Amino acid sequence: MAKKAKAKKKARGVGRPKKTLDGLPKNWKEEVLKLAKNGGSDVEIRVALGCISQDLWERFIAEEEEFSLTIKKAHLLCQCWWESQGRKGIRSKVFQTGLWTMNMKNRFGWTDKTDVQHDVTDALAGLMREISGSNKGLPIKE
Repeated sequence: MAKKAKAKKKARGVGRPKKTLDGLPKNWKEEVLKLAKNGGSDVEIRVALGCISQDLWERFIAEEEEFSLTIKKAHLLCQCWWESQGRKGIRSKVFQTGLWTMNMKNRFGWTDKTDVQHDVTDALAGLMREISGSNKGLPIKE
């Protein structure tokens, strides 16, 4: 039984074309930096850019150097604004330090002080003994 040879169709891209920075508002950089200078969040920036998705946001940061550098600058400006608010508010009787602190922890990864263990594991202590030939001064974790 002979099979009919099908003519190969030219492959076409499926779906919409990939979005680029050209699809953003013309003054997108200025708008991003303006929002950031006033403490605007990434979500506020995404909305100002036309409600871009989280996936597109992450792709632009990974693939578009101009976008990535602008967002890095925006994050710096945003954190500066929030730190400034804390510095100004510290003198106010109505400043909500707890709210401000939680905001800083959530936005910028601030944490409370944590204790650091300075113990040496048994394996590392053994290696250090071999090198130095002494146990002197080695805190050993038991």
